Amino acid sequence: MPVASADILQGGRFPSLEPRPTEVPAEPITHGECRAALTGTVRFEHMVVDSSHGGTDRPLRVSVVACAYNEAQNIEGFLLSVLRSLQRSFTLQEVICVVSGSTDGTEAIVREMARRDARVRPIIQSERTGKAAALSLGLSAARGEVIVVENADTVPLPESLERLVATFQNPRIQLACSHPVPVPTRPGWTGRIGTALWEVHDRVSRRMPKAGEAFAIRAPAIMIPWDVEDDDTYVGICAGLRMGSSVYVPEAIILNRVPETVTDYFHQRFRVNSNILQLWQRRRLRSSTWQARYVVPALLEAIRADPDRLPGLLGLIGSEMLIRAAALLANRLRRRPRETWPPIESTKFAILRTGTTRPAE
Repeated sequence: MPVASADILQGGRFPSLEPRPTEVPAEPITHGECRAALTGTVRFEHMVVDSSHGGTDRPLRVSVVACAYNEAQNIEGFLLSVLRSLQRSFTLQEVICVVSGSTDGTEAIVREMARRDARVRPIIQSERTGKAAALSLGLSAARGEVIVVENADTVPLPESLERLVATFQNPRIQLACSHPVPVPTRPGWTGRIGTALWEVHDRVSRRMPKAGEAFAIRAPAIMIPWDVEDDDTYVGICAGLRMGSSVYVPEAIILNRVPETVTDYFHQRFRVNSNILQLWQRRRLRSSTWQARYVVPALLEAIRADPDRLPGLLGLIGSEMLIRAAALLANRLRRRPRETWPPIESTKFAILRTGTTRPAE
Protein backbone atom coordinates (compact mmCIF):
# COMPACT_ATOMS: atom_id res chain seq x y z
CA MET A 1 0.00 0.00 0.00
CA PRO A 2 1.20 3.57 -0.60
CA VAL A 3 3.04 5.27 2.24
CA ALA A 4 1.17 8.03 4.05
CA SER A 5 3.45 10.86 2.99
CA ALA A 6 1.57 13.41 5.10
CA ASP A 7 3.01 11.60 8.14
CA ILE A 8 6.42 11.25 6.49
CA LEU A 9 6.83 15.03 6.37
CA GLN A 10 6.71 15.25 10.17
CA GLY A 11 10.39 15.93 10.51
CA GLY A 12 13.30 14.70 12.69
CA ARG A 13 16.54 16.31 13.50
CA PHE A 14 19.49 15.85 11.19
CA PRO A 15 23.10 15.36 12.29
CA SER A 16 25.85 17.61 10.93
CA LEU A 17 28.92 15.74 9.68
CA GLU A 18 32.18 17.19 8.45
CA PRO A 19 33.64 16.11 5.08
CA ARG A 20 36.44 13.54 5.03
CA PRO A 21 39.57 13.40 2.81
CA THR A 22 38.88 12.20 -0.71
CA GLU A 23 40.36 9.68 -3.10
CA VAL A 24 39.97 9.49 -6.87
CA PRO A 25 38.28 6.26 -8.05
CA ALA A 26 39.26 4.17 -11.04
CA GLU A 27 38.49 5.16 -14.62
CA PRO A 28 34.78 5.31 -15.54
CA ILE A 29 33.06 2.54 -17.43
CA THR A 30 32.30 3.54 -21.00
CA HIS A 31 29.26 3.04 -23.22
CA GLY A 32 31.24 0.54 -25.32
CA GLU A 33 32.00 -1.58 -22.28
CA CYS A 34 28.33 -1.49 -21.29
CA ARG A 35 27.29 -2.64 -24.76
CA ALA A 36 29.88 -5.44 -24.65
CA ALA A 37 28.35 -6.68 -21.43
CA LEU A 38 24.85 -6.50 -22.89
CA THR A 39 25.80 -8.62 -25.90
CA GLY A 40 27.62 -11.22 -23.80
CA THR A 41 26.38 -13.85 -21.38
CA VAL A 42 26.52 -11.78 -18.20
CA ARG A 43 24.08 -12.91 -15.51
CA PHE A 44 23.19 -10.96 -12.41
CA GLU A 45 20.72 -11.23 -9.55
CA HIS A 46 17.82 -9.03 -8.52
CA MET A 47 16.83 -8.81 -4.89
CA VAL A 48 14.54 -6.92 -2.55
CA VAL A 49 16.33 -6.11 0.68
CA ASP A 50 15.45 -4.86 4.14
CA SER A 51 18.23 -2.43 4.96
CA SER A 52 16.82 -1.20 8.27
CA HIS A 53 20.05 -2.18 10.00
CA GLY A 54 23.10 0.05 9.71
CA GLY A 55 26.39 -1.01 8.15
CA THR A 56 28.96 -2.65 10.40
CA ASP A 57 32.09 -2.14 8.30
CA ARG A 58 34.03 1.08 7.71
CA PRO A 59 31.94 4.00 6.42
CA LEU A 60 31.81 4.23 2.64
CA ARG A 61 32.65 7.51 0.91
CA VAL A 62 29.54 8.71 -0.95
CA SER A 63 28.98 11.28 -3.68
CA VAL A 64 25.48 12.53 -4.46
CA VAL A 65 24.91 13.83 -8.00
CA ALA A 66 21.84 15.92 -8.85
CA CYS A 67 20.85 17.82 -11.98
CA ALA A 68 18.77 20.98 -11.65
CA TYR A 69 16.92 23.15 -14.14
CA ASN A 70 14.76 25.93 -12.67
CA GLU A 71 14.41 24.23 -9.28
CA ALA A 72 14.56 27.39 -7.13
CA GLN A 73 11.49 26.37 -5.14
CA ASN A 74 12.82 22.96 -4.11
CA ILE A 75 16.62 22.98 -4.42
CA GLU A 76 17.35 24.26 -0.91
CA GLY A 77 15.07 21.69 0.68
CA PHE A 78 16.66 18.96 -1.41
CA LEU A 79 20.21 19.96 -0.50
CA LEU A 80 19.43 20.39 3.21
CA SER A 81 17.76 16.98 3.32
CA VAL A 82 20.77 15.31 1.68
CA LEU A 83 23.36 17.14 3.82
CA ARG A 84 21.55 16.31 7.06
CA SER A 85 20.78 12.69 6.21
CA LEU A 86 21.44 9.96 8.73
CA GLN A 87 24.96 8.60 8.08
CA ARG A 88 26.02 5.39 9.80
CA SER A 89 27.34 3.22 6.99
CA PHE A 90 28.72 6.11 4.94
CA THR A 91 30.30 9.55 5.00
CA LEU A 92 28.81 12.13 2.66
CA GLN A 93 31.83 13.36 0.77
CA GLU A 94 30.16 15.74 -1.66
CA VAL A 95 26.89 16.80 -3.23
CA ILE A 96 27.53 17.66 -6.88
CA CYS A 97 24.75 19.86 -8.22
CA VAL A 98 24.79 20.43 -11.99
CA VAL A 99 22.77 23.57 -12.72
CA SER A 100 21.87 23.82 -16.41
CA GLY A 101 20.78 27.13 -17.91
CA SER A 102 18.46 28.01 -15.02
CA THR A 103 16.73 31.38 -15.13
CA ASP A 104 14.83 31.37 -11.82
CA GLY A 105 17.62 31.82 -9.26
CA THR A 106 18.56 28.16 -8.83
CA GLU A 107 22.24 28.93 -9.47
CA ALA A 108 22.36 31.61 -6.77
CA ILE A 109 20.78 29.28 -4.20
CA VAL A 110 23.22 26.47 -4.98
CA ARG A 111 26.21 28.84 -4.77
CA GLU A 112 24.98 30.12 -1.41
CA MET A 113 24.58 26.55 -0.14
CA ALA A 114 28.14 25.82 -1.33
CA ARG A 115 29.38 28.83 0.64
CA ARG A 116 27.66 27.52 3.76
CA ASP A 117 28.75 23.88 3.34
CA ALA A 118 31.91 22.90 1.46
CA ARG A 119 30.43 19.53 0.57
CA VAL A 120 28.16 21.21 -2.01
CA ARG A 121 29.99 21.37 -5.35
CA PRO A 122 28.20 23.41 -8.03
CA ILE A 123 28.78 22.70 -11.73
CA ILE A 124 27.22 25.47 -13.80
CA GLN A 125 26.17 25.03 -17.42
CA SER A 126 25.39 28.35 -19.09
CA GLU A 127 22.98 26.63 -21.47
CA ARG A 128 20.52 23.79 -21.00
CA THR A 129 21.81 20.87 -23.07
CA GLY A 130 19.69 18.07 -21.63
CA LYS A 131 19.75 15.95 -18.50
CA ALA A 132 21.97 13.25 -19.99
CA ALA A 133 24.70 15.81 -20.67
CA ALA A 134 24.34 17.30 -17.18
CA LEU A 135 24.37 13.90 -15.50
CA SER A 136 27.44 12.88 -17.49
CA LEU A 137 29.28 15.94 -16.16
CA GLY A 138 28.23 15.18 -12.61
CA LEU A 139 29.23 11.52 -12.77
CA SER A 140 32.63 12.37 -14.25
CA ALA A 141 33.33 14.68 -11.28
CA ALA A 142 32.17 12.25 -8.56
CA ARG A 143 34.91 10.98 -6.22
CA GLY A 144 33.02 8.67 -3.89
CA GLU A 145 33.12 4.89 -3.66
CA VAL A 146 29.33 4.89 -4.05
CA ILE A 147 27.48 7.43 -6.19
CA VAL A 148 23.87 8.35 -5.46
CA VAL A 149 21.98 9.89 -8.38
CA GLU A 150 18.87 11.78 -7.31
CA ASN A 151 16.55 14.22 -9.05
CA ALA A 152 16.75 17.73 -7.60
CA ASP A 153 12.94 18.05 -7.48
CA THR A 154 12.71 15.31 -4.84
CA VAL A 155 13.46 15.04 -1.11
CA PRO A 156 14.87 11.95 0.65
CA LEU A 157 13.62 11.04 4.10
CA PRO A 158 16.30 11.46 6.81
CA GLU A 159 17.17 7.75 6.83
CA SER A 160 16.64 6.97 3.13
CA LEU A 161 20.19 7.48 1.86
CA GLU A 162 21.52 5.45 4.78
CA ARG A 163 19.26 2.55 3.89
CA LEU A 164 20.16 2.83 0.21
CA VAL A 165 23.93 3.00 0.74
CA ALA A 166 24.07 0.40 3.54
CA THR A 167 23.44 -2.33 0.96
CA PHE A 168 26.88 -1.61 -0.56
CA GLN A 169 28.58 -3.05 2.51
CA ASN A 170 27.95 -6.23 0.52
CA PRO A 171 30.72 -6.07 -2.12
CA ARG A 172 28.52 -7.80 -4.74
CA ILE A 173 25.97 -5.00 -4.85
CA GLN A 174 26.33 -2.77 -7.92
CA LEU A 175 22.95 -1.03 -8.07
CA ALA A 176 20.48 -0.08 -5.33
CA CYS A 177 17.12 1.48 -6.23
CA SER A 178 14.92 3.64 -3.99
CA HIS A 179 11.17 3.80 -3.43
CA PRO A 180 9.61 7.04 -4.78
CA VAL A 181 6.45 8.12 -2.96
CA PRO A 182 4.26 11.04 -4.13
CA VAL A 183 3.62 13.83 -1.65
CA PRO A 184 0.02 14.96 -1.11
CA THR A 185 -1.38 16.78 -4.09
CA ARG A 186 -4.68 18.48 -4.82
CA PRO A 187 -7.68 16.12 -4.78
CA GLY A 188 -8.69 14.91 -8.19
CA TRP A 189 -7.95 12.57 -11.04
CA THR A 190 -4.21 13.24 -11.33
CA GLY A 191 -3.62 12.64 -7.64
CA ARG A 192 -5.37 9.26 -7.74
CA ILE A 193 -3.69 8.20 -10.99
CA GLY A 194 -0.27 9.42 -9.84
CA THR A 195 -0.54 7.48 -6.57
CA ALA A 196 -1.63 4.34 -8.47
CA LEU A 197 1.26 4.76 -10.90
CA TRP A 198 3.90 4.85 -8.17
CA GLU A 199 2.29 1.93 -6.35
CA VAL A 200 2.60 -0.15 -9.52
CA HIS A 201 6.22 1.03 -9.93
CA ASP A 202 6.89 -0.18 -6.39
CA ARG A 203 5.50 -3.61 -7.20
CA VAL A 204 7.42 -3.78 -10.50
CA SER A 205 10.66 -2.90 -8.70
CA ARG A 206 10.14 -5.79 -6.31
CA ARG A 207 10.53 -8.04 -9.37
CA MET A 208 13.09 -6.03 -11.32
CA PRO A 209 14.81 -3.12 -9.52
CA LYS A 210 14.32 0.03 -11.59
CA ALA A 211 16.52 3.12 -11.39
CA GLY A 212 14.38 6.23 -11.19
CA GLU A 213 14.02 9.24 -8.89
CA ALA A 214 17.04 8.15 -6.82
CA PHE A 215 19.42 5.22 -7.05
CA ALA A 216 22.97 4.35 -6.08
CA ILE A 217 25.77 2.71 -8.05
CA ARG A 218 29.24 1.57 -7.12
CA ALA A 219 32.15 3.58 -8.49
CA PRO A 220 33.60 3.90 -11.05
CA ALA A 221 30.66 5.70 -12.59
CA ILE A 222 28.80 4.65 -15.70
CA MET A 223 29.70 7.18 -18.37
CA ILE A 224 26.65 7.90 -20.49
CA PRO A 225 26.40 9.33 -24.01
CA TRP A 226 25.15 12.92 -24.05
CA ASP A 227 22.40 11.94 -26.47
CA VAL A 228 21.13 8.97 -24.45
CA GLU A 229 17.34 8.90 -24.37
CA ASP A 230 16.53 7.71 -20.82
CA ASP A 231 19.56 8.34 -18.62
CA ASP A 232 18.19 6.71 -15.45
CA THR A 233 17.25 3.45 -17.18
CA TYR A 234 20.52 3.42 -19.11
CA VAL A 235 22.70 3.85 -16.03
CA GLY A 236 20.62 1.38 -14.03
CA ILE A 237 20.82 -1.38 -16.65
CA CYS A 238 24.54 -0.89 -17.22
CA ALA A 239 25.29 -0.83 -13.49
CA GLY A 240 23.34 -4.03 -12.97
CA LEU A 241 25.44 -5.79 -15.60
CA ARG A 242 28.66 -5.48 -13.65
CA MET A 243 28.71 -9.14 -12.63
CA GLY A 244 26.95 -8.23 -9.41
CA SER A 245 23.52 -7.78 -7.89
CA SER A 246 20.88 -5.11 -8.28
CA VAL A 247 18.64 -4.53 -5.27
CA TYR A 248 15.46 -2.67 -4.48
CA VAL A 249 15.24 -1.01 -1.06
CA PRO A 250 11.56 -0.25 -0.27
CA GLU A 251 12.52 1.56 2.96
CA ALA A 252 14.62 4.10 1.03
CA ILE A 253 11.70 6.47 0.47
CA ILE A 254 12.11 9.47 -1.80
CA LEU A 255 9.39 12.11 -1.83
CA ASN A 256 8.38 13.53 -5.20
CA ARG A 257 5.51 15.46 -6.71
CA VAL A 258 3.04 14.22 -9.29
CA PRO A 259 1.55 16.65 -11.82
CA GLU A 260 -1.51 18.53 -10.57
CA THR A 261 -3.28 18.99 -13.90
CA VAL A 262 -4.40 16.50 -16.51
CA THR A 263 -2.39 18.32 -19.18
CA ASP A 264 0.79 18.22 -17.11
CA TYR A 265 0.25 14.54 -16.32
CA PHE A 266 -0.11 13.61 -19.98
CA HIS A 267 2.91 15.72 -20.96
CA GLN A 268 5.06 14.10 -18.28
CA ARG A 269 4.04 10.54 -19.11
CA PHE A 270 4.42 11.20 -22.85
CA ARG A 271 7.98 12.41 -22.26
CA VAL A 272 8.85 9.41 -20.09
CA ASN A 273 7.41 6.87 -22.50
CA SER A 274 8.96 8.55 -25.54
CA ASN A 275 12.40 8.36 -23.96
CA ILE A 276 11.92 4.72 -22.97
CA LEU A 277 10.88 3.86 -26.52
CA GLN A 278 13.87 5.66 -28.02
CA LEU A 279 16.21 3.83 -25.65
CA TRP A 280 14.84 0.51 -26.88
CA GLN A 281 14.74 1.44 -30.56
CA ARG A 282 18.22 2.94 -30.71
CA ARG A 283 20.14 0.89 -28.10
CA ARG A 284 18.02 -2.21 -27.42
CA LEU A 285 17.80 -1.44 -23.69
CA ARG A 286 14.32 -2.12 -22.33
CA SER A 287 12.74 -0.68 -19.21
CA SER A 288 11.02 -3.11 -16.84
CA THR A 289 7.87 -0.96 -16.98
CA TRP A 290 7.54 -1.88 -20.67
CA GLN A 291 7.72 -5.62 -20.03
CA ALA A 292 4.45 -7.48 -19.44
CA ARG A 293 6.12 -10.16 -17.30
CA TYR A 294 6.72 -7.49 -14.64
CA VAL A 295 3.81 -5.10 -15.16
CA VAL A 296 0.90 -7.57 -15.38
CA PRO A 297 1.65 -9.37 -12.07
CA ALA A 298 2.20 -5.98 -10.40
CA LEU A 299 -1.23 -4.77 -11.54
CA LEU A 300 -2.95 -7.97 -10.43
CA GLU A 301 -1.27 -7.74 -7.02
CA ALA A 302 -2.42 -4.14 -6.61
CA ILE A 303 -6.00 -5.09 -7.44
CA ARG A 304 -5.99 -8.04 -5.02
CA ALA A 305 -4.46 -5.91 -2.26
CA ASP A 306 -7.19 -3.26 -2.46
CA PRO A 307 -10.16 -4.00 -4.76
CA ASP A 308 -11.68 -0.59 -3.96
CA ARG A 309 -8.86 1.02 -5.92
CA LEU A 310 -9.82 -0.80 -9.11
CA PRO A 311 -11.30 2.36 -10.75
CA GLY A 312 -8.05 4.24 -10.22
CA LEU A 313 -5.98 1.36 -11.59
CA LEU A 314 -8.27 1.06 -14.61
CA GLY A 315 -7.84 4.79 -15.19
CA LEU A 316 -4.08 4.32 -14.99
CA ILE A 317 -4.16 1.44 -17.48
CA GLY A 318 -6.36 3.35 -19.92
CA SER A 319 -4.31 6.54 -19.79
CA GLU A 320 -1.01 4.65 -20.17
CA MET A 321 -2.30 2.77 -23.19
CA LEU A 322 -3.36 6.04 -24.82
CA ILE A 323 -0.10 7.82 -23.99
CA ARG A 324 2.08 4.92 -25.12
CA ALA A 325 0.20 4.73 -28.42
CA ALA A 326 0.85 8.45 -28.95
CA ALA A 327 4.53 7.97 -28.05
CA LEU A 328 4.84 5.08 -30.52
CA LEU A 329 3.35 7.20 -33.29
CA ALA A 330 5.53 10.21 -32.47
CA ASN A 331 8.70 8.11 -32.40
CA ARG A 332 7.92 6.72 -35.86
CA LEU A 333 7.78 10.28 -37.17
CA ARG A 334 10.83 11.57 -35.28
CA ARG A 335 14.27 10.19 -36.13
CA ARG A 336 16.25 11.72 -33.26
CA PRO A 337 15.29 11.94 -29.59
CA ARG A 338 14.70 15.31 -27.98
CA GLU A 339 17.56 16.51 -25.78
CA THR A 340 15.38 18.86 -23.75
CA TRP A 341 11.69 18.94 -22.85
CA PRO A 342 9.55 21.75 -21.45
CA PRO A 343 9.40 21.58 -17.63
CA ILE A 344 6.26 20.29 -15.91
CA GLU A 345 5.44 23.39 -13.88
CA SER A 346 3.06 21.81 -11.37
CA THR A 347 5.82 19.45 -10.19
CA LYS A 348 8.17 22.33 -9.34
CA PHE A 349 6.54 23.43 -6.07
CA ALA A 350 8.61 22.94 -2.92
CA ILE A 351 8.21 19.69 -1.01
CA LEU A 352 9.77 20.97 2.24
CA ARG A 353 9.36 24.39 3.82
CA THR A 354 12.63 26.32 4.11
CA GLY A 355 13.57 29.93 4.64
CA THR A 356 13.85 30.86 0.98
CA THR A 357 11.71 28.45 -1.00
CA ARG A 358 8.01 28.68 -1.65
CA PRO A 359 5.93 26.52 0.75
CA ALA A 360 4.21 23.48 -0.65
CA GLU A 361 0.57 24.11 -1.41
